[in-house]
Amino acid sequence: MPLGILNIPFKFRVLADEAGDGKMEVTVETEEGKIPTELEALGEGTFEVTFMGDGERKHTLNILFNGEHIPCSPLSINFADVDKIRIQKPGTMLIPCNRQINLLVTSAPSAIDDLVINVEGPVFNKVPHKFREIGSRLYSLDWTPIKPGTYDIDVKYGDVIPVWGSPMKIKAFDSTRVKLIDKGYMAEVGERHLMKFDVKEAGEGELGVIIMCAGETVQSAVSKGKDDLIWVSFEPEKYELYDVYVTFNKEPIPGSPFKIDLSRDEPDCQALALLNTKYFVVEQLQWCFLQAIGYYFPIDQIVMYITGGKFELASESCIVNESYYNFWHIE
Repeated sequence: MPLGILNIPFKFRVLADEAGDGKMEVTVETEEGKIPTELEALGEGTFEVTFMGDGERKHTLNILFNGEHIPCSPLSINFADVDKIRIQKPGTMLIPCNRQINLLVTSAPSAIDDLVINVEGPVFNKVPHKFREIGSRLYSLDWTPIKPGTYDIDVKYGDVIPVWGSPMKIKAFDSTRVKLIDKGYMAEVGERHLMKFDVKEAGEGELGVIIMCAGETVQSAVSKGKDDLIWVSFEPEKYELYDVYVTFNKEPIPGSPFKIDLSRDEPDCQALALLNTKYFVVEQLQWCFLQAIGYYFPIDQIVMYITGGKFELASESCIVNESYYNFWHIE
């Protein structure tokens, strides 16, 4: 049987070539009564039935031969106004993963049984979905994106006619897949500080950054680097604690806010470790390593005294070179 579509003639044929001689009768009824039906004999036991649907409702077809119902009679045909079946777009076509999406569908109840719905994921996989009634002529198509990528939503009437708004493409992203690759070398006031983030596995979107210091916003820049990473740069203006708030499509990423501590008020002396200080050779240039355990330590605030026997050396008698981040070579 064809689909029941309003304002389009509904036609079907009945074959009675093996039934012998007799009279064919066809009636169509709705809850409000019978509707006009045209029955045409095409010859060789073939009949064509034509009628127009009467509203978005169920139509019952009675097909009788010599007063007896033929197999499958009576049968029901649902009619719908296809132009009134619509799926509405969400507020944004870029949505977060692992969060249920509810797409609104408007339709007459008579069309629901003939709707064919498919939600396809980024790797052409079928995505589970639910279709539920939430009001008069109003339904919700519920599904949840799991992986970043493009999702195709296809709603058809009778698997033949796309409804208004279909097919639809929605992109999903996952802010939890954004990775901080490089927090940057030791920050200094007046010098450009660089942080690097990897967003390749997070899907389509933009990295947003707000940097705060002592209640004030610090100007920053976001750009794509040569290494395909996203670079975040800013220039510290004072020795304070900086909070770096990072979002992906306005969703916070893991670890945010990141802290860049340039505070120099109270150095933590417990965070220092002297290395290579067990043996020294007489009358030769001596050296040792000083390591700061932590993100930043101000070496210019350290006063060193080396004593032994009858002599004492102060800081100005030592040569200090930073050989690696928070790692100093002292001679």
